[in-house]
Amino acid sequence: MLFRSAASGAEGLPSGPVELRVAYYNAGGQTEIDYRQAQADKFTELHPNVTVKMEPVSDWGEQVYPQLAAGTAADVLWIDTDTGYGRMVGLGAWQSLAPFIEKEGYDLSPWPKTMLDHFSGPDGLLILPNSNLSFNFLYYNKKLFDAAGLDYPRNDWTLDEMLAAARKLTVAGKQWGLTLAWNELYVTWMQMYGCELADSASAPTAYTYDGPGCAKALTDLDALSREGVLNWDYGSLGPGDTAGEANFSLGNVAMLLSGTWEAGSIASNSGGAFEFDASAAPLAASGTIQGAASGYGVYAKSKNPEWAWEYVKYLAGPEGQTADNEVGLGQSPIATI
Repeated sequence: MLFRSAASGAEGLPSGPVELRVAYYNAGGQTEIDYRQAQADKFTELHPNVTVKMEPVSDWGEQVYPQLAAGTAADVLWIDTDTGYGRMVGLGAWQSLAPFIEKEGYDLSPWPKTMLDHFSGPDGLLILPNSNLSFNFLYYNKKLFDAAGLDYPRNDWTLDEMLAAARKLTVAGKQWGLTLAWNELYVTWMQMYGCELADSASAPTAYTYDGPGCAKALTDLDALSREGVLNWDYGSLGPGDTAGEANFSLGNVAMLLSGTWEAGSIASNSGGAFEFDASAAPLAASGTIQGAASGYGVYAKSKNPEWAWEYVKYLAGPEGQTADNEVGLGQSPIATI
C-alpha cells in the first residue's frame, strides 16, 4: 500500500483554496517524479481545497538558493545533510516546527534524539527527518557476472577484489565493469579508501585529503578511468544520479556504486531485462561510509504554513516513511520501520 491517509489533525485548518508548493531533490529519476506526484494527487483527494505542486530539483544551489534570496521558495522544502543544510539554515530557509508540534502534541518519540537535535535550531526543530541514507551500496548485474563466470559481490569484499572483478567484467567499447552514480560519488570513493576530504563531515573548517588511502584512491580512480573500466570522468556525469543508473539499467555496466534509494529506478528502467542485487561497497580498514540524513521543513515565508506542516507530516511522518521504504526511495531512521 503506497499511500495512506494524511496525518491526523487536519481539522481547523484554513478551508479556502490553497496551492501548496513542495520542493524535493529528485534522486530517483522519473520513478520518483511519478511517485511523488501520485502522493500529491492523493493528498488533494483527501483535502480537495489543496492543490499540491511538486517541484523536483536536480541542482539545489542553482534552483533553490536564488528562490530563497528572492523570497519565492516552495512552501515545503526538502534538505539533507549532504546538500547544504547548514547554508540553508544560514539563509533563514525554515521556520521552527515547535509551535505546530506543541499545539497538537505531535509525537516525536519514534525518531532518534540525535537526529532531531541535528535538525534543530535555537527555536526548536526545523526539519522532520524522513530518511537516513547510505551512499555505499554496490549494485550488480547478475546476468553479466554469470556470463563472466564470476562470483557475486560479498559484503566482505575487499577493494582489490572489486577492482579485479571490474576489470574482468569490462568489454572494451561495449561494457564497463563499474560506474559511479553521479559526480558527488567521488567523495564516497575517496572515503571508501580511508581518505577524508575535510576535518569534519558536519562542520568542516579545512580541506585535509588526509589519510593513507588518498594516494591509492586517486591512483585507482585514474587508472580505471583511463583503462575504460570505470565509466566516470569528473564533469561528465550530471549533478543528479540518473547518468550512472541509466547505464546500469541499460545493461551496459556490471556494477553501480550508489545509494539505498536506487533500486526502484533500476527495477523500473531495466524493464526486467536482468536480475540485480546489491551488497555493501568494500571499504579499506580506515574507510568510512558516506551518508546523509534528510527531511522536510516549512519555508519561513510560506503563505500557507499550517497546510505546509500538514504536508511535512504526510511525507516525513511514520506512514510516509513506510510508503517510501516500500518502493525503495528511503531508509527510515525509525527503528520499527
